[in-house]
Amino acid sequence: MPTAIGTANFIDSSTALRIIEGIKEYMQRKGIENFEDLTGWLENSV
Repeated sequence: MPTAIGTANFIDSSTALRIIEGIKEYMQRKGIENFEDLTGWLENSV
C-alpha cells in the first residue's frame, strides 16, 4: 500500500493529505478518539 500512495502522489501531490483527512472523518463518524484504538482492529475482528 505505501507504494501505491507514493505513486499516487506523483499524479496528485495532495493524495497523502486527503487520505489523512479521510481517516480523521472516519474516526469522527465512528466515535474513535485515538488512532491507537485502530491498532489491531482487523486482527481482533476476524
